Amino acid sequence: MNARRLPTLLLPALLAMAAPGCIIVSDDGDDSAGDAGSGDAGSSDGSGGADGMDEDTGAEGGGTADEPTPGLWIYAETGQSTNECEFLDDPSNGWGEYGVELVDGGFRVTPGDDTEPFDCSSGGGSFECPQRLQEEVMAGGTTLQVLVTIEGTLPMADAMAGTQLGEVVCEGSDCALAEQLLGTTLPCSFSVGFTGERAGS
Repeated sequence: MNARRLPTLLLPALLAMAAPGCIIVSDDGDDSAGDAGSGDAGSSDGSGGADGMDEDTGAEGGGTADEPTPGLWIYAETGQSTNECEFLDDPSNGWGEYGVELVDGGFRVTPGDDTEPFDCSSGGGSFECPQRLQEEVMAGGTTLQVLVTIEGTLPMADAMAGTQLGEVVCEGSDCALAEQLLGTTLPCSFSVGFTGERAGS
């Protein structure tokens, strides 16, 4: 990902538009993905949504999967989030689609928003996607980076639940000015809870 060198005064507006999430689609896919996600989340089999997955996992004695089923998945957020980065009005993606393919030791996520694919390790009913650079903005001698890590569980092969853990960090000589412009202390963090369900499951 190439950094963009921009005037300092544009920094707050650009970071406010930065997408902190990881497995979302562009606006073009929101309507169809939302219908699929909302319909499955409320299904009686409990395979979608945070509440359904928690209930199924508990009822069946904690059944888990080592890896997800490859294919197209639907992403939805649970509404459970935190945000220490005041300049990010809403660190949320809503819902969307993403692709899953199996790789050695885990799986690869291909976001539906044309951002770079990334790998996650999985096993024993849990998964983790190492910290990666989601967004980078340069202004003068200062660089702001949005870093994202994902942690989650696989209660079954066709469902996952997790949290996106984001951090905005600053490097360079003008970080104090960046903090003043953004109205926050850097680094700052945010988190977004989500569920994933394989499309058609």
